[in-house]
Amino acid sequence: MSKDTIEIRKITADRLFNAAEFVVEQNFTRHLQTAFTAEYFELVRTVYEEEIIHFHQSSFFVAENHFKTIIGCIRTLKWNKIDQLPIEKVFGLHVVERCHIPSDSTVWHIGRFATRKGAGSIELFKQLILTGISPICEASDSIVFAECDTKLLRTLSKMGIASETIGEPLVYLGSETVPVCLDVNSLRTFYGMHASQNRILNIPNTVCA
Repeated sequence: MSKDTIEIRKITADRLFNAAEFVVEQNFTRHLQTAFTAEYFELVRTVYEEEIIHFHQSSFFVAENHFKTIIGCIRTLKWNKIDQLPIEKVFGLHVVERCHIPSDSTVWHIGRFATRKGAGSIELFKQLILTGISPICEASDSIVFAECDTKLLRTLSKMGIASETIGEPLVYLGSETVPVCLDVNSLRTFYGMHASQNRILNIPNTVCA
């Protein structure tokens, strides 16, 4: 891999703890700007345990530079409509009570979206989103839930990705976070506009495995 290449790969379960640590570390670095505390290590454990529970239903992707250092990640979960979704656990809500979910729909949850402070770029940001929403856009009956901090939500809106707030915001992983249902049509529009533009996104030889 050349020094300018970023690779995005689906990880196996043995790398999940490192990914969970990255997610919490970046949130602490960006939002709390404090030394790692007992709360930090507890959150890493919590995030890891949540992801292990859902791993067989999920695709967890990490972006790595040529040093094999994680600089970004995103996770897409295809819900079995039985287990408690992360968004339900965090916000204490039941998505089937908040949103109309047809019995034949495919329900997804996008989470653990993070980029390393100082190493991220809008190109990496877009490519991670495209990787995460690819299976969602391929399904014809998708419903998508996520929890987004308010800054990310504003950025997504500026990029044309619409959402509906389905609960009250709270502080999660150091920032004010909102539970949302993402508009699938706007996701498909975004995907259609950018999915074939790796050259323009300037991420050479990106691998989505």
